[in-house]
Amino acid sequence: MEKIEIELVKKLSKDLMLELNDQEVREVIEEGHLLMKSVAELQAIDCQGIEPMSYPFEEETQWLRDDVENHRIDREQAFINAPRHDDEYFEIVKVVQK
Repeated sequence: MEKIEIELVKKLSKDLMLELNDQEVREVIEEGHLLMKSVAELQAIDCQGIEPMSYPFEEETQWLRDDVENHRIDREQAFINAPRHDDEYFEIVKVVQK
């Protein structure tokens, strides 16, 4: 695996529109090294003869419950705490600018 460098973290944070100070960059690098160490440990596990799964619940499960509607609010109740709305939709402020 490639080593996590300060320049890489700064480039990725810029691409993700995050502003990281030097301490936060160091923390990301430290956590990245821990993550890479954990991934390396997982890759070292011998998986010969184990069939890969494309979905973790390929077998029938009985412990997952059916989704049942148990509480419903009407539109007026939903808009009570909304700072802005019309009669059909919540109005939100645009948060991403290009």
